[in-house]
Amino acid sequence: MDTLARLSLPASPFTAAAVGGGGKTSCLSALARRYRAQGRSVLLTTTTHMRHTEEAFCAPDLELLEQRLRETGFLFTGTPVPEGKLGPLPADQYTALSRQAQVTLVEADGSRGLPIKMPAAWEPVLPPETGHVLVLLGLSGLGQPLAQVCHRWELAARALDCGGADIVTPALAARLLELAYLRPLREQGRPFTVLLNQADAASPEAALALREALSPHPALILSLRRELATAL
Repeated sequence: MDTLARLSLPASPFTAAAVGGGGKTSCLSALARRYRAQGRSVLLTTTTHMRHTEEAFCAPDLELLEQRLRETGFLFTGTPVPEGKLGPLPADQYTALSRQAQVTLVEADGSRGLPIKMPAAWEPVLPPETGHVLVLLGLSGLGQPLAQVCHRWELAARALDCGGADIVTPALAARLLELAYLRPLREQGRPFTVLLNQADAASPEAALALREALSPHPALILSLRRELATAL
């Protein structure tokens, strides 16, 4: 079952951004595949850093990038940076390409591969035109010490009045999401959906407890790894 099909995203053209930890790249890749299957042109890129894959097409020439998007209907691109990652496009290239695409998907946060993230003051880096924000949290972080599973755990510990050795319970994870992302997004008036990923790495009871603790905010429980494997 395609859990992401339950997302209520705007009609084309629109920009959606993924933030948090625990599967942003996988989430955007799955969405890109879904919209490409619908015949919509898709730009997949980042405002921070994201993992470079074989699908990525990078070129300094805007005309080449536009041609690729026009001919194939899909462009995964950015600026190559060290450690096999992609950084942001130059502003003029991003603007031109996002205007050409029917769907723009942006990885707007970094978590160093950890399932949970507490953003710094300058994060996430959302494009102004973002129409929907996908807030991810990896359920594999539940039951683990905060310092082991949370990027910028010191910021989280300060905000939550706890320590790095404290165990991430569903209640603590819900408080972290509220302070880190949900409250700021509500204050900005940005629509969002919480995605509790890595359901294959946590007990159903813990996942349901976290979703209940987030109420009344809607949250989808899913395993992007499992759904992507099924789709291939």
